[in-house]
Amino acid sequence: MGVSLVELLVAMVVGLFILAGVIKVMGDSKGVFLLEQEFSYTQENARFVVDELGQEIRMAGYFGCSGQTELTNTLDLSSLSEGWMFRSDGIRGFEKGGQPDTFDTMLDGTDVLVINRGIQDDDVIVSAHNHTLSNPRLRFSGPVSFRKGEVLYVSDKRCRHSAIFKVRGPNDPDNPSKLFVRHGAVAGSPGNCYKALSKDPDGEPYTCDGTDDFAPPTSGNGIQMDPGSSVGWFKSTGYFVADSAITGQPTLYRTSLILVGGNPELETQELLSGVEDFEVIYGIDNDATADCTVNRYYSANEIMLDTVDTGTGNYVAWERVLTARVTLILRSSREAFQTAQAVDLGDGDTFNDQYLRQKVRTTVALRNRIGGCA
Repeated sequence: MGVSLVELLVAMVVGLFILAGVIKVMGDSKGVFLLEQEFSYTQENARFVVDELGQEIRMAGYFGCSGQTELTNTLDLSSLSEGWMFRSDGIRGFEKGGQPDTFDTMLDGTDVLVINRGIQDDDVIVSAHNHTLSNPRLRFSGPVSFRKGEVLYVSDKRCRHSAIFKVRGPNDPDNPSKLFVRHGAVAGSPGNCYKALSKDPDGEPYTCDGTDDFAPPTSGNGIQMDPGSSVGWFKSTGYFVADSAITGQPTLYRTSLILVGGNPELETQELLSGVEDFEVIYGIDNDATADCTVNRYYSANEIMLDTVDTGTGNYVAWERVLTARVTLILRSSREAFQTAQAVDLGDGDTFNDQYLRQKVRTTVALRNRIGGCA
C-alpha cells in the first residue's frame, strides 16, 4: 500500500520539528556545558591565585626569624636602577604612574605587589663563622649549592640578629665540596657595601641606603654568627597585571630574580590568564605607640615613608604594614553567554558583555610582623 503525498509531507514536517527540538536541546546542553566549564575555570583560578599570593604575603619579610630580629642589609641598593628588589622591608606596592620601569606594561587601574623574603625551605646550618674583616666566611658541615653572586640571608640561631648579603666566593661555586661562602665587600649590582654583618659585636644593624642612623661602620668585625645559625636564599618577587603577548588576554604576571652568569637578573612569567583587575590595600598600625593592631587600610600611593617619622608624627609607613587585602577580578577564557549580560560586581566594577566574571577578595596577615607582636 503506497504513501500519499500529503502523508509524506506531514511526516517530513513532524521529522523537522523533532530534528529542530534535538538541535535545540543539543545547543542548550552545549551552552550549559561551556558555562559550567568556564565557571570551573574561574573557580580553579581563584583558588590558585589566593593560595599563591596568600603564601607570598604571609612570608613577606621572612629572613629566618620574626620581624623582631635586628636585621642588617649589606647590599648597596644605591647601585640598582630600580629600588623595589633586595629590600629588607618585606612588602611594598605601587600604583599605575608610580611604578618602577619593570612594571611599565601594567594595565591602568591595577596595582603592583612586591614581596621580599627568604626561601624558608632551603636553609642550611652554619658550623662556624670567621667574622674577621681579613677573611669573612660562613662554614657549613656539608656541601652547599650556594653560588658566587647569589644573594643570601643568615639568621642567628637565637633569632637575635639577621643579615642579607651577596656571596663573594668561593671562586669555584660549582664545586659542592666547598663547604663555605664568603661575605664582605664586593662590587656588582648590587654589591656589599661593607664586610661586617653588623655595626658591632652586639649586632647593631646598618643599611646602605644613605640613612645616617643606620650607616655602615668604618671599622670593626661586626657580629659573629653562632654554630647552628641558618643560611638561605633571598627572593624578590613582583606581581602585576598586563596583556599577554601570547593570548592577548589580561594576565597576572610574576617577575622574580634568577642567577645568570653569577649575576641576578629578572625573569618574568605569565602566572595566570584572565585576571582583569589586581588591587591591593595595606592594613597599618598607625598609632604613635605600635600595638600591632590594624587601624586603617591605605593604598600604596598613600604610604609615603619606609619607616615612621616621629618628628612629624607620621606613622603611616611600610614598616607598619601588618596585613594586605587583595582584590582580583577573574574572567572566563572565552565568551560564556550567548548574549551580553549586564553585571555589577560592586565597588563600581560593572560589565556588559558575554564573559563570565568573579571577584575574589582575601586579607592576609604578614606572619613575620604579627608574630613579632606576641
